[in-house]
Amino acid sequence: MTRTLATGPRRAKTERRFPRVDAAGLGATLASAPHALCLGAVAAIYGALTLLVLRRDFLEYNADGYSRIIRGHEWLDAPRWEVGVWLPLHTWLYGAGFALYHDLSVTPRVINALLTAATLVFLYVIGSTIGGRVAGLVGASIGAMFPWVVWMGVSGMSEPLFHATLAGGGAAFTRWLYQPSDRLLMLAALGIALATMTRYEGWFYAAVFVPLALAVAWRRSELTARTLAIVSVAALFPLIWMQQHWQHYDDPFAFAGETAAIKASLEPENATAGLLRRLTVYPEEAARLAPWLALLCALAVVYALYRRVRWWPLIALAGGQAILLVAVSAGYSNLGPGAERYLLSNVILLFPVLAACAMLVPLKVVRIAAVVVILVATTRMLPTLLDPPTVYPDGDVRELARVVEPILDAAAAGDRSVPALFPDPSTEGYNASYALRILSGHPDAWLVIVDPAIFSRWVADTHPPVWVLDAGVDVTPPPGETRRVGRFLIGGPGALAGPGIPAP
Repeated sequence: MTRTLATGPRRAKTERRFPRVDAAGLGATLASAPHALCLGAVAAIYGALTLLVLRRDFLEYNADGYSRIIRGHEWLDAPRWEVGVWLPLHTWLYGAGFALYHDLSVTPRVINALLTAATLVFLYVIGSTIGGRVAGLVGASIGAMFPWVVWMGVSGMSEPLFHATLAGGGAAFTRWLYQPSDRLLMLAALGIALATMTRYEGWFYAAVFVPLALAVAWRRSELTARTLAIVSVAALFPLIWMQQHWQHYDDPFAFAGETAAIKASLEPENATAGLLRRLTVYPEEAARLAPWLALLCALAVVYALYRRVRWWPLIALAGGQAILLVAVSAGYSNLGPGAERYLLSNVILLFPVLAACAMLVPLKVVRIAAVVVILVATTRMLPTLLDPPTVYPDGDVRELARVVEPILDAAAAGDRSVPALFPDPSTEGYNASYALRILSGHPDAWLVIVDPAIFSRWVADTHPPVWVLDAGVDVTPPPGETRRVGRFLIGGPGALAGPGIPAP
């Protein structure tokens, strides 16, 4: 059965009618046997691949994950409204999680795994809404096998929360395109609003969502003051954040300048990057994650627009955000580590689009072939998925944490301190310290120092059970027993204690 779409003076196209997720009673609909079987298959794929990744020595994607865990731990000790570079929602979520179960190695992974599962459900809802159950199953399965979804689902990174809130908003927005209701529009706006509180990429989604939703409502002759108020919720937090920076720093965009400065310090050569490089780096890095899959997604976008699908605003949301983010970032020379992550959400939102476009192909045999091609392109990522990054934290840091943990366990509560001298500039030192605070099981024991004089004075005055000296610092170690652990030198009364070495 087909449905004629209004396309203006040009010839009409047709859009295939699919069995869609019912807008009313979503929970009951997803619990029905066909949808439940599809979601069960996706859950099985995601669960099995997650367990395999955990068995391959994966601890964290990069230092950003552990630093966010530490922020949540510190926020729980002193809950506060903090105006700075870091957006607050992820910190609040971790703080709340630690209030329930305070294990810095377990709680963040459980939270992010649950958020990733929610993201896959939302991808299924989007795919089922625009292309039927098969599209939902294929789109969510791509997400369940996408390395960066699985890896970050067992990390401390903010992406799982960002992807869950964004995909949730995208699912409500997509359903609103078919069944207009204030409730669905509010859910869409709330999802985008929560995304803006998690990562700055969400701000660009809000900037696209607001005019896009208003334009759709206007075309339907449904643009009212109530609609405007609901849609504006998506942009509420960015306005509050800018007002707070104006109040505290006399600059509503102080966070943007500071973020650019941090990235410039981490990658100094990017400060002189040409305009072409600044405009192409994020799309290039996103495409490099999975080239064949990225190519198929791009072709799907072209095909969907050619077919004039009813759900074109979903494509406009993902594409418009990417264009706006790239343009603004280029103006700030805002290039730095982790460039592959900035358009990651756009790629993920296109998974159900790719699956739905396969279902739009007129001939059944061609549709089947299209699904096979998509699945082949997806399974090509499995070798990458099962070879996760293990460079952070490095082997020396892992071993140091293993050695220091029993020393701190045996020390009296008031004596558990670890002054650690790292090179200055201390970027790598601080990154190592985040891992050491979590892997040692004593997050409040570590004191990062970059001044050798302060380090020596601290050791002499406090007599800690153990101190740590990075080999990159040219300084005479404090007197006493010492032990070499990789590139680190440890000393103090407990230095010779630890795995395989009896305490003196």
